[in-house]
Amino acid sequence: MTAGDGYVNYQLRELYKNRIIGSIFTDPENPDDFIAGYVAAMGSRTILIESVSPYGYHDGWFAARLNAVMEAQYDAAYAERLELLLSIHGEERPAAGMTDLEDHVASLLRLASEHNRCVTAWTATETYTGFVRSVNDLYVTLTPVDFMGERCQDITFRIADLELVAFGSEEEILYEQLDDYHHRGQH
Repeated sequence: MTAGDGYVNYQLRELYKNRIIGSIFTDPENPDDFIAGYVAAMGSRTILIESVSPYGYHDGWFAARLNAVMEAQYDAAYAERLELLLSIHGEERPAAGMTDLEDHVASLLRLASEHNRCVTAWTATETYTGFVRSVNDLYVTLTPVDFMGERCQDITFRIADLELVAFGSEEEILYEQLDDYHHRGQH
């Protein structure tokens, strides 16, 4: 089922309207894998998700194309648990600042470029983690990093080919720290 099927789109709108934590499924290879969080914004083709880790901490942002969302669910007990953990940890909901934008994928890429932050970008077949070197209305050039955080050769994508982008999660922060280490020459 895709967002265009109506039911998924309805579920996403309900999560957005009610400002409740939902489970957003986007990976056909791993049907049990999902993004937990708030649907912070919804456009005609993309959504912006404020991610929440399983341990009750804010875990960055995800921007997804609606056609990449396979399922959206609300589990009241799981949502209540995450809300309680957020409260225990003193985690306040961050302000998205991008709620009125139409293409949340491009918006996260621009934000990463402006602040020299790492992103993870998914196409239909591949996943890339790295730094946004440049971005315009049609294309993004990414400087990927390898497992150890070393920069690799730039790759350019059509923004329309990116299904999902993550920004500010623990994984991207880890790669930012590795990149910082390598560029300070602390070998």
